[in-house]
Amino acid sequence: MNAKKSCRFIPGILLLLMTARVCAQELGIPADQPVARTDKNSMIAHEQLLEKARKGGIDVYFEGDSITRRWGATDYPELLANWNENFFGWNAANFGWGADSIQNILWRLENGELDGVHPKVIVLLAGTNNVGNRVPAEGDESKAADITKGIQAVINLMRKKAPEATIIVMGIFPRNDNIAVMPTISKINQNLSELADGRKVRYLNINDKLADENGRLYDGMMKDGLHPSIKGYQVWADALKPVFNELLGPPAKEDHAPPPTGDPSVTVVPVFSWPLAVNGTWKGTLATAMGPLVHTITLRPNRGKLDGLVKTDLFEAKIENGSLMADRVTYVINIEFGTWVYEGTVWGNELKLQVTAGDGIPVELNCTRQK
Repeated sequence: MNAKKSCRFIPGILLLLMTARVCAQELGIPADQPVARTDKNSMIAHEQLLEKARKGGIDVYFEGDSITRRWGATDYPELLANWNENFFGWNAANFGWGADSIQNILWRLENGELDGVHPKVIVLLAGTNNVGNRVPAEGDESKAADITKGIQAVINLMRKKAPEATIIVMGIFPRNDNIAVMPTISKINQNLSELADGRKVRYLNINDKLADENGRLYDGMMKDGLHPSIKGYQVWADALKPVFNELLGPPAKEDHAPPPTGDPSVTVVPVFSWPLAVNGTWKGTLATAMGPLVHTITLRPNRGKLDGLVKTDLFEAKIENGSLMADRVTYVINIEFGTWVYEGTVWGNELKLQVTAGDGIPVELNCTRQK
């Protein structure tokens, strides 16, 4: 690779990523201040979650970002099946939304998503998008304090809107897209443990079941270093169910929670067509501040996993940690200037991806199938 060319390219894409959507932490907005997601998809999702809240029948209210959302979402049918297997009969509903920071969760809660719900239990997992995958040059003390303050604000708002609920505050899960952030996560989790009173606010940390003492994930727990696999979600469920039994009793034979929702932009394709829909070569252009970066992507499904290759004029990289669930495509590549995460959906001859580089802000990459 031409070193001079790649060095000019890196700031270009990061600049575009910073301007792709409003990112509260990048703008220096404190974590305890609400910030709206103004992209169309997020606003549609907010309306769907408001409707879910209005339907009632919810005893267990899950809140968070994509780690929470995927578990109970229609566009992740295998994860939704695991959700139902574990929580049916407890009237559990999922209010997570992908890529949310603490600031975004605060805004959604302040704008109706918990109003009138009256859950008996709230499960909160938030903060990993505020942590990101970089350690600030000046250290992480101020970041850890800010994130703790933000989660405290979420807890306070939840207690105001649902005073009868017991809130289960989860420790932030390990992330291995950059192992260097694990000390930051540990500091935040220590702070979170001190927010609990053991009664109405409880702290639950399952990280020793997901990763070793250094924060390195055990095999099979997460598929991209950040989002749990079914195995990882089952670890979470196994930790929650004894608490639900204590607070709610055993699950009933019927469930009265509203139907699950999903990503408004996703249309789920029939199960038999998943591998056929994805298999092949795809081409698209990623817009950057330094100019277009043409991608040629070869995808090969293999029993639920995804192999292949990504080629551009700057690099060629093998696909790693690839997975295919319904029409959802996820994989990562490791290149000279970091790890890039590709996530998206396939429909017909279109492959719509979000590419996330170093600062954690996704940029669209729309591809078409090549004959």
